[in-house]
Amino acid sequence: MVYAMLLPIFPTARTEVNSDNGYSGMRADIYLEAYDILIELKCPREGLPEKELTEQMGADGFLYKADTVFFLVYDKNCIVRNPEAFAKAFRRSRQSDGKMVKAIVIQGK
Repeated sequence: MVYAMLLPIFPTARTEVNSDNGYSGMRADIYLEAYDILIELKCPREGLPEKELTEQMGADGFLYKADTVFFLVYDKNCIVRNPEAFAKAFRRSRQSDGKMVKAIVIQGK
C-alpha cells in the first residue's frame, strides 16, 4: 500500500532492493534512489517482544548505507509500550551520525 501511494510521486521507487553492506546482503522494502532514501516497513507479529523489534530496527538503521532511512511501524498488536519514546530512540541526524534516521509508529486497536 505504501509503495502504491509513493509511486505516483516517485515513479522510480523500487521495492525489495538488494544491497551489500560489505558483510552480508540487505534488502530494503522501498528505495528512492534519486534521493538516497530507504523506507523500511515493519508490522510486528503478535507475541514479538518489543526488545526484539528494537534490535531488528537498530541493526537495520546501522547497516543500511542510504543517506536517509525511514522506519514505518504499523504496530497493530500494540507491542510498543511508548510509541513516542520508541520513535525518539531511533532518531538520528545527518550532522552527528552521518545519516538521518526517523521512525514513525502507528498503533492499531
